[in-house]
Amino acid sequence: MDDSSTSTLIVIKDLILPTTMLMSQALFLLGLGGRRALLFNNISALEKKRVVLQTAEQRLKYADNTTDITLENISSLLLQKNRYVLLSIWSHIASIACFIFTSLAIGIDVYISNQLTHYLSWILFVIGLFFILSGIIMLGIEEWFSYRLIAAEIQASKLITTHLHHAMDQTDEMV
Repeated sequence: MDDSSTSTLIVIKDLILPTTMLMSQALFLLGLGGRRALLFNNISALEKKRVVLQTAEQRLKYADNTTDITLENISSLLLQKNRYVLLSIWSHIASIACFIFTSLAIGIDVYISNQLTHYLSWILFVIGLFFILSGIIMLGIEEWFSYRLIAAEIQASKLITTHLHHAMDQTDEMV
């Protein structure tokens, strides 16, 4: 192999690395979009549950702030989860931008080879990797909120069931 074909292979290799990172981030963003849609469905289901409980409490003439506080806690956890998923999405979008600019800097370095463009491509690539890391950390935090949310929902189900049985017992005593 001569020097020109070797340098061409090096350029191709240098261009493939950011492209591979771009593709992996695009697939990761697809998964995050699904995760965010699931959060929106959970928030919608929580609001429906709140309306059903309020209707049941009005019919049974039983009011308790504990149910509202519990549902507010679940709502707060869902909003916090949503915030971290959104931060993760933005981190991964920023990493994609860094990898695109890395490819651009590598392409410029082929024609205008100097230290600045060489360092710029590596700096952009490393910044993109840090954005990936921050996005993964945000997902870890979001997962922690998921466990807290499950515990809150279990507690809410027990509490709501107890309160509704108590309210029905009170209406039975009145009759």
